[in-house]
Amino acid sequence: MSTKKKISQKDADVQVAIQDSDNAQVKIINSPIDYLEDLLHSGNLEEAAQFLGRIHRLSESAHPVNPHYIFKPVSIGKKTVFDHVPVNEQVSKDYPLKYKANFTIVDQKYSGETKTFDEILEKATINQDEIEINMKDIETWIGDMKIDDEGTLMREAVKSAKWKIMPQELPPPMKIKIVKEDDVDDITIIDYIELSLSDIDNESNVIVFDNSKQASSPHLVTVTINKGSFDKQKTKGKLMEADSKVNISIKEEHQGNVNAIYKLDIFVLNTLRSQNFRLVNLETGEAFVVLKNYNINKEASISKLEEELVFLKKLIKIEKYFNVNFSISEKIEADDHECVEILCSIIEDRSLKGTFDELNLECHSRESLDGLIRYEKQEKFWFMITQSVVIELFGQTITGIESRKEFNNVCLKDPEKAKRKYADMEDGETVKLKFVPGSNNQLTKTFKYVNDEG
Repeated sequence: MSTKKKISQKDADVQVAIQDSDNAQVKIINSPIDYLEDLLHSGNLEEAAQFLGRIHRLSESAHPVNPHYIFKPVSIGKKTVFDHVPVNEQVSKDYPLKYKANFTIVDQKYSGETKTFDEILEKATINQDEIEINMKDIETWIGDMKIDDEGTLMREAVKSAKWKIMPQELPPPMKIKIVKEDDVDDITIIDYIELSLSDIDNESNVIVFDNSKQASSPHLVTVTINKGSFDKQKTKGKLMEADSKVNISIKEEHQGNVNAIYKLDIFVLNTLRSQNFRLVNLETGEAFVVLKNYNINKEASISKLEEELVFLKKLIKIEKYFNVNFSISEKIEADDHECVEILCSIIEDRSLKGTFDELNLECHSRESLDGLIRYEKQEKFWFMITQSVVIELFGQTITGIESRKEFNNVCLKDPEKAKRKYADMEDGETVKLKFVPGSNNQLTKTFKYVNDEG
């Protein structure tokens, strides 16, 4: 008959367990970690796994808001801490996890702000800035209960982590077009704009949208809307007659762009005519804002704008025909207008009529000069001069142009002087002659474009 002996412990520093004691062997287990290590070294993997499971379940049930929340182990570097996890989605709604923090803003861009914290967050969201902060303390609340959370993930983060307030992601830009209101059909002024929220000014009670982030647009479109307009819209349906202002200008890098200037002039011209505009959502095809006030970064009269638009239309036609892109100068010279007329005459296959006061020619042989002197006695003296022309216009060079000038009625300015030059002339010598209009001073100029590759 075997006798069982009992080992009793009280206030012991070391936990003692007798295991496989047939040979009176005693193993000392100092802690659960030692116990787990012993199981693993001895190959009792199943028992070790069961032991770990019991510890895990124990840690879950130890949560102060159990059974609604459990502790979940989380590794931070070489440390393991606990995080609060709701058992289901409904629990997270009934007993929300909240934190109350005490921190200071160290980000230099925002640390000097005198605005409210909500306004700082608003600005950071618009700019999509991360705000660096110094977290001093944090409290954990589940529902109305403050949790003693020493040893949790958040508490460890207060001690060792770098903290930043991340901005909310802005909604994607609104893709719109600007159309002029018309009795029959609305007329598109600018066909594609990506409007994003750019500012909220609580002092002025306005919201500002612009397309400053849209690299593809040569225009900078800024729409400023009174915040109250959004509240009024709720009772007025989809179309908002907003107390708003719109400003359209040309971005610095596109200042000379012909199409950009043309569309801006169309917009300005219609604002001077007190025309209303609508913003139309390109994705839905619906107008949602009527704009009635404008800020115009351009001084112009209706007549001046109409004249400028005629010139710009010609340039747009030339760009397309000759496959060039002009950069218009601030000041348009007379030579520029002449070049534009020449290029338009090529496109439209027409001659240019003009007049002349004097024609200068060079003669290089006695025979030619003799013919000119003899021909001078007749009533009409007709010349046709052909040459190649290069057009330099607004930063572009257009070659492959042939010019033909027809002088229908000319005569030598000083026949007697021409005769004296003929008498002294040797073959190969250059003699300069001047001709003036005869019975009329009409000049016909015809230009043709000869493709260099053709």
